[in-house]
Amino acid sequence: MQKKTIPLRLQGPLSAIGTGRLEVFYNAIWGTICDDSWDFNDAKVACRQLGYTYALRALDGGDVPDAIPLRLQGPLSANGTGRLEVYYNGKWGTICDDSWDYNDAKVACRQLGYTYAVRPLQGGDVPDGTGQIWLDDVRCTGSEQNLTSCSHRGWGKQDCRHNEDAGVECSSTAIPLRLQGPLSAIGTGRLEVYYNGKWGTICDDSWDYNDAKVACRQLGYTYAVRALQGSEVPDGTGQPIWLDDVKCTGSEQNLTSCSHRGWGNENCTHGQDAGVECSSRAPLKPTTTTNRTNSKPSIITSTKDQSSDSNSSTMSCTALYIFLPMIVLALIIVIILLVRKNRASNEKESPREESNREMENQENNIQAFTESDGYTELHHNREPDNTYLSLNLYENPDDNSDRSYVNYGRSYVIGNNINYVNQGAQQRSS
Repeated sequence: MQKKTIPLRLQGPLSAIGTGRLEVFYNAIWGTICDDSWDFNDAKVACRQLGYTYALRALDGGDVPDAIPLRLQGPLSANGTGRLEVYYNGKWGTICDDSWDYNDAKVACRQLGYTYAVRPLQGGDVPDGTGQIWLDDVRCTGSEQNLTSCSHRGWGKQDCRHNEDAGVECSSTAIPLRLQGPLSAIGTGRLEVYYNGKWGTICDDSWDYNDAKVACRQLGYTYAVRALQGSEVPDGTGQPIWLDDVKCTGSEQNLTSCSHRGWGNENCTHGQDAGVECSSRAPLKPTTTTNRTNSKPSIITSTKDQSSDSNSSTMSCTALYIFLPMIVLALIIVIILLVRKNRASNEKESPREESNREMENQENNIQAFTESDGYTELHHNREPDNTYLSLNLYENPDDNSDRSYVNYGRSYVIGNNINYVNQGAQQRSS
């Protein structure tokens, strides 16, 4: 006899898309399953029975939406804005706004079925409720699937009044962003966000590359090149500063899903306006100004243009490695040939230079040395035996004759002195 299959169902705000608390129908009553020993193999079987092809993961504990429902109350509740109430122990009650922040709003909006949390509402932002106040000091991390998985003081434990009721503003569409400035058309400029009917800026406190990644993605760009701060963008004027202390992980699909101080809650001037530089092509070297740990973008080179650039670069490098040694070798050969040619030219010109020197010596063979009182000494240049051949002419001014005498001899060089040795005299007739 074949066993009858027990029906299963998913419950929670994301049950329509395959995520939620698993319940089983037994003995005419729907009930839950305890998460002791609950693992991926169990999830595979449950997902298959529910009609899904694949199991992504097994949920346990705080990951599972519980049965505590939420609702919005107030005139704008149909648009995702209002006082937040929770149903517990058969009664609807409010939540106190002590410690109520954007992370709490993210979890509440997600549980209510909205994609985005715009902002948390406190006190005078929502109409006052009546009756029970169920929760106080709610503290979520932002990743919980339901509000009651967040830390709180306990059911019914509170010290608040209804003028402190908490609320949320949720949206199914992302808050619009735009770039402003002279380079905005090419993805660089001051970042602005549209909220409450007005465009406003974002303060650069804690603004870093992860924030730029989310903003560029929301603006339609593939890559974030860098986060811009202060003087790197033109200042905004006459408009609100909507966001401050924006802190994204980099994986968010829109900027308002990131942690921030709340809409209009800031302590900045327009000299601190934040901006981004975005690109549709992978940057060669991403840069960032960061106050937190950054996650660098992966540079994907699988597109046609990037592949072409990569191949071109590879071919250029290959050609350089091949031809550079050949060019260097050719230069060395040319230098060697020039040196040899210069040496040969010097060897050919040496005899000519020696001949020129001899001719100059002969032309200057006799040089005037001294001349006084009718005595003139002429001498040859230095001979190979370290002597000078000298010619001395004597013309006696006291002698009325036309005679003169010629002495000739050698001058020997001894140290720095020249000693003349007379070798003879000869009378010369006029």
